[in-house]
Amino acid sequence: MMNLPSGAFRPPPRVASTVVRLRFHPEEPAVDDRALFRSVVQAAFGQRRKMLLNTLRREWPERAAAALDAAGIVATRRPETLTVGEFAAVANRLSKARPAVLP
Repeated sequence: MMNLPSGAFRPPPRVASTVVRLRFHPEEPAVDDRALFRSVVQAAFGQRRKMLLNTLRREWPERAAAALDAAGIVATRRPETLTVGEFAAVANRLSKARPAVLP
């Protein structure tokens, strides 16, 4: 934000002027299942200072390692180092790896 003096304009206005720069946020990453995405984020931050794989294994013991690998995320990273897009990638991989529901 930058204030401009009235002398910056011809004829000079009798009001104060301010230049405002707007920056638009990038689009949110595509998430297949918002509830699962929320669960992944909550599980990741549920235990402080733990590696990502250890926190996700509590909820998804059989699928956590494969989901991280498929998303291209090193399992020893800590949750606070991931971007929103990386969390979305993990959630989408977990969503695709769900076991089939039997009737």
